[in-house]
Formats: sequence, structure tokens, C-alpha cells
Amino acid sequence: MFLWIVGGPQSFAQAENRFVRSLWTVHTKFKEVLLCLRKLAKDNIKPRDPTFRHEHEKIKEERFWPHFKGAIGAIDGSHVPVSVQCACSM
Repeated sequence: MFLWIVGGPQSFAQAENRFVRSLWTVHTKFKEVLLCLRKLAKDNIKPRDPTFRHEHEKIKEERFWPHFKGAIGAIDGSHVPVSVQCACSM
């Protein structure tokens, strides 16, 4: 249920209907799993450079630097290329 909600993203109301459980149960179980993940995070999610002294090399490229100057990057060092479509009406 937790993965279904965060992977969707789905609302608690949608989970209530999908798994035929009360909204209270969905909320309670979601919170239980989230608290367990927070406990695991301190042991499993650690930056490669905990002092953050150096920016990732990818960020220093000319096209990224003006936007990400001083950024530490993603926790695992990955950078994913994305293109965002404008939602503006012309």
C-alpha cells in the first residue's frame, strides 16, 4: 500500500478505495512504514562527501554552473537529464 501511494502518486482516499480499508487504517499504516524508513535512512543514506567541500563535476559544466553554483548534487551523485515542457498558453 505504501509503495502504491508513493509510486503513483496516489491519494489516501484512492488507497482507501483500492485496498478496501478505512482512511484511518491507510493513514496509520502509511505513517508506520514512513517512520521505519526514516529509522533506516540514517544508516543507509549517506552522502559520499559528508563535509560537502566539493561540488560534483557535472554541476561545474558551463551550462549547469549558473543554475547550480554551490549545490551539493544528489545524495548518490547521480544527475538525471530532464526537459520540462512549458505549460504556458501562447
